Amino acid sequence: MSDSFRAGLQAARAKRGYLLPHHGLFRLLSPDFAEAYEAAYGRLALQPVALPAEEKEFLWLVITAVVGSATARHHVRRYREAGGGIEGVEAALRLAGFAVARSRFDFAAEGWAGQLPGWDAGAAEAAALEALTPTLPPSRRALALLAACTARRDSAGVQRYLRAAYAVGVEERWMAEAMCLTVQPAGLPNVVHAAGLWRGVIASGEVQASDAFRAWVEIPAEGDA
Repeated sequence: MSDSFRAGLQAARAKRGYLLPHHGLFRLLSPDFAEAYEAAYGRLALQPVALPAEEKEFLWLVITAVVGSATARHHVRRYREAGGGIEGVEAALRLAGFAVARSRFDFAAEGWAGQLPGWDAGAAEAAALEALTPTLPPSRRALALLAACTARRDSAGVQRYLRAAYAVGVEERWMAEAMCLTVQPAGLPNVVHAAGLWRGVIASGEVQASDAFRAWVEIPAEGDA
């Protein structure tokens, strides 16, 4: 038992390049479960799926910053190895901070509407985001905020940045991966919630979804928004 336990952890370290505290716990509970977890997590988080490597690691920076996950600091190294620079790290931090604060525009739209006739909170939010990250492509902003709002269970933010991503032509599989990357650091229930919101946005006709994603919406599911 002891030798196989150590061998399993050594194999996990060799695959990832690091170990976190829960890796040993999972293996003590069930080696089969530990292997299944490693396979699922590694396939999504560490291997190519839809996003290019640098784009994916940039999203990881935003997600880990917005949830405050210091144990995920290896993604800083992975981002640098994928070609990212300090400017990108700082942009990710600005986007994470924006995700935390963006709901104040929703608050003002609802609470201050009577005092601000003609004011467009959505336009103000978009202008603030552009001013904060002037060199980033709109597609990267939309993906990053979609991921961050998924992690924070910010319903209005998820809907807003889904619409923004469609508006600038982001691939749907990129959007899906941005959402799904939050499973491990922020929890599956938040992804379930965001997926339900996405289905609602498609069903309402607010975006021009692909045939595959429209077919997804046509199948009823529990938890739809």
